[in-house]
Order: sequence, then structure tokens, then C-alpha cells
Amino acid sequence: PDQPYYYKKSDDPQPDDPEPSRARTHSMQVRKHKPDYVLHTKCVSAYLNLLVYVSDCSQLFSAGYKSSGSYRIKASGSLSPVQVYCDMSDGGGWTVIQRRINGAQTFNRSWEEYKDGFGDMDAEFWIGNDNLHYITEQGNYTLRINLEDFDGNQRYAEYKNFRVADEKDHYRLSFGAYLGTAGDALSGSYQAGVSEWASHQGIKFSTYDQDNDNYNGNCAKEDKGGWWFNKCHSAHLNGKYYPNGHYSSVTDDGVIWYTWRGWWYSLKTSIMKLRPIDFKIDPVDDPNVIHRSPHSQAEEDLELVVGRN
Repeated sequence: PDQPYYYKKSDDPQPDDPEPSRARTHSMQVRKHKPDYVLHTKCVSAYLNLLVYVSDCSQLFSAGYKSSGSYRIKASGSLSPVQVYCDMSDGGGWTVIQRRINGAQTFNRSWEEYKDGFGDMDAEFWIGNDNLHYITEQGNYTLRINLEDFDGNQRYAEYKNFRVADEKDHYRLSFGAYLGTAGDALSGSYQAGVSEWASHQGIKFSTYDQDNDNYNGNCAKEDKGGWWFNKCHSAHLNGKYYPNGHYSSVTDDGVIWYTWRGWWYSLKTSIMKLRPIDFKIDPVDDPNVIHRSPHSQAEEDLELVVGRN
């Protein structure tokens, strides 16, 4: 068979790569409809033309689409395609699942809203728990979280094998090894005894109208956002947005990453995004590799492969 290629789904396919259009999530009004991107596999010997939607943003990046923006994908198991935001930075190919940047959207939403997704893809949004499940069920994915405080400091956290179960299992969360500079908040921090009540490993998703946490009260109602609450959290990126970082409240209900700024500092920016673990990335584009001036060609070759500390 010929090599697969991408084109706009229409009666007269166009080879040009248009600029990504701006659109909202599927539960919101789409301002501009972007033509569907499909994988066209042409098998001459079988006289077969098969149209298949791309399943995540990594396939678009690998096919040459290097501009960040809104695209349409269809994950395996999903009944229909969905509009997503593709981030082509940090090595490219990331499917963004959450963004907080200015507090324009409230994230204190119902179970159904978190299920379907909400917000504006040009600004703040949640991709939807059903979509999270469909995407992560396709294989092994890396979750990357980019964080920024109000002083301009930036940190990141990555987790291998990030997966979200289906609605029957209340979108239960599981994840693997941590890598990063923000600290392993999803595992419950590094303090003795904290992980027992704060770890998010194996935890069900909760909202104010569907309480699935391990707390006697309702974490989602107290902390003003849907999340994978234990009793309650050491990470909560869907909390209330405070515009000045430091805040005071009855509960620690801000945009929290405890292992970096603690429970009483609400972050300015949170971006959560997914990419397959086996995604092929040029070492020079790898955001986790720290390059230094090599002292020899041998060291340069080694640096390109494994990076240097």
C-alpha cells in the first residue's frame, strides 16, 4: 500500500495545510468550523480507499502539521469526532486536556459538564472526561503539566502511563513514574503521612453533585471544582482562580500544586496535555533534555542521545 497521507475531507481534497481555526469544545458553540483532517490510506492492490480520523494530535504532528491550534480528532471507541487543541511546542504532538490562564471560566461545574467538556479553546477549557477516557484507552500516554506562578516562575511535571477509566468506574485515575521540576503532587507529596490521604492514584473523579471521594464531607463542593479527590488533595488544578497567587479561604480551594507552592498559593497558569509514550521526538526538541556546551564530539553525540545534568 502507498504511504498514508492527510488531506481535508471534501469532494475536492486540497493539499495545502491551512492555519488552525479557533473553536470551542464540542459542548460549546464553534465559531469557525475547521475541515476534518483524516488519514487516507490508499491500497491500490485491493482497490480500497479507507478514510480514518486521526486519533490524537501526535499523528497530526508526525504528518507535518506543526502549528498549534484547534483540530478535529476521533479517538478509538468514540462515536464521533471532537474538536481539540493541539500544542505543537515541547517537542510537539500534545493533545491539550485542560488550560487555566486568567480565571475567565468557572471550573466549579456539574458531573455532566465535566463529562462532556466545557470552555473556550482559545482560552480556558476542560476537554471532557469521556474524551479523556477514549484518548487514554488507545495506548500508553504521557501526561505533561506546565505550571506558572504570578512571578513568572515555571515548573513542569510529567507522568507516564496516564489513564482515565470510563464513567461506570467514575473516571478513575491511574498514572506511572514521575519526572519534572514541580514535585510529585499527584502521588501526595513527600511528607510522611500525607500520601495516605492526599494521593490521587486510583482515585475516582468527583464534582459538587456527584461525591466519589474518600472524605466524610464533599471535597468538590468545599474546594470548588471537579477533580480526583482523595481526602482531599495535594494537587487540584481545577480549583477557584485567585488573581494574586497568595489567598486565604476556609479551605485550600485554589489552583493548587502543593509540592511547588503549597496549599495557600493559587497558580496563574496550568496546562495539562497528553502524548503517546512511544512518540518519536528529536532529542534537540526534547524539553526535558538540558544541553550544555560539549567538550568533545563524543560528548556531543552522547548529549544528543541522553542529555546532561
